[in-house]
Amino acid sequence: MNGESTPQETPPFVDSLKGWVHSAIASILRTADKMGIGTVVWERGEWDVLILVDACRYDLLEDVDEKYLSDAEISSHTSVASYSLEFMTKHFTEEYAEEMSETLLVAANPYTDEIETDRFALVDEVWRDCWDKEFNSVRPKPVIDRALQRWRWRDSYDANQMIVWLMQPHRPFRSRPEWMPSGGVKKFGSPDVNKVLWGRLRDGELNAEEVWDAYVDNLEYALTEITRFVRNADGSIVVTSDHGNAFGEWGFWGHPGYVPIPALRRVPWIELEGKAQWMFEADENSQEPAEADAKERLQALGYDE
Repeated sequence: MNGESTPQETPPFVDSLKGWVHSAIASILRTADKMGIGTVVWERGEWDVLILVDACRYDLLEDVDEKYLSDAEISSHTSVASYSLEFMTKHFTEEYAEEMSETLLVAANPYTDEIETDRFALVDEVWRDCWDKEFNSVRPKPVIDRALQRWRWRDSYDANQMIVWLMQPHRPFRSRPEWMPSGGVKKFGSPDVNKVLWGRLRDGELNAEEVWDAYVDNLEYALTEITRFVRNADGSIVVTSDHGNAFGEWGFWGHPGYVPIPALRRVPWIELEGKAQWMFEADENSQEPAEADAKERLQALGYDE
């Protein structure tokens, strides 16, 4: 199957009408969202370690290799957010200060630079020193390396819980690097990479099936490292997500904020039990020094549209 197709031209008035309808729908949905749709993770079940796989819709699990989830209890969860910063601002608040004070946060998501994190027992912003400039993101291995280290010595931080935030399956996709070219954020202003992934998919420039397959592969990329964490660590472990991704449902693509539709709010809730083998070696190159500019990191992930 050809990975790219020629977009069909439509009359200008049709595009204008579609834009007006979409704006009206978005406004209604965002008004409805103020009713408080979804459940914060602090209030769901008993967990010791919560691993967030960024931008993972629930039905993505249907195409994941069963070997990753053979020992898991799987259900769905309704997130309170449809993009990462919204998730943080609804979870990392004064209301949950007590829970945060006993929780470690190990994060690959650069949005931690835009919120107050002092309430946590410890914050390890892995994106600051493990950013892969060629990949334009943080790979899952260094995050899990750091999470294992922090969790092993949690008593020294007076912590009894941990949140680990991986960037996958969020773009860029490891199997299709050409969709988000490497070379750092400076290339984003050039004409050939100005349009982000979801806009290209919306406009028919990318094949939806191929994007979905790359999306699944990115989740498996994360699950490979999560399996290593489960094998080594102890405790009750939950894998969930901050939000999903829309593939055109209700006229939305990607993950715009404050939009309570199932494609964006229905995410996995995967329960596992750590096997406590504690036999791991951290990658010696997982903490290469790098200048940590949160704005550039977010742009590299496509948050400049």
